[in-house]
Amino acid sequence: MHDSADPDGPPTVCGECGAKHSFRRRYVTGGGWRTVYRCSECGSRAPSDADDGPA
Repeated sequence: MHDSADPDGPPTVCGECGAKHSFRRRYVTGGGWRTVYRCSECGSRAPSDADDGPA
């Protein structure tokens, strides 16, 4: 579930632990810098469009 104000932002609720508004932005590399969101409570990573792999 995403906030309506930012549909490309992090989910509102963590699917792993159920924490609300706990996702924090992180920057990772691997072919270039990209943004990922991790839950500050359990450490799970929010799925993103980049997880789909090359088209």
